[in-house]
Amino acid sequence: MPRALAGYRAVDTDPVPEQVTTGYRHQVHDLAATLAEWDDPAVVTLNAGAARSCSPASTARPEVCAVRLRPSRPLAKIERE
Repeated sequence: MPRALAGYRAVDTDPVPEQVTTGYRHQVHDLAATLAEWDDPAVVTLNAGAARSCSPASTARPEVCAVRLRPSRPLAKIERE
């Protein structure tokens, strides 16, 4: 597996090229269409601490929230409930 970039990504980047945006849009559409056929829900729920840590009320700057995803930081091990 490649090293995770969570917490280290640049948040103020150049616009994504249209070709990439279009390809991504198609991939997401196809994924959503496939998942729409599922009978059971696939839900990701943040625990209260994780939700507070990345809520707009706690920080308006995405780079602050992103840093919290680094190893040994508060959001490093977000778990399923």
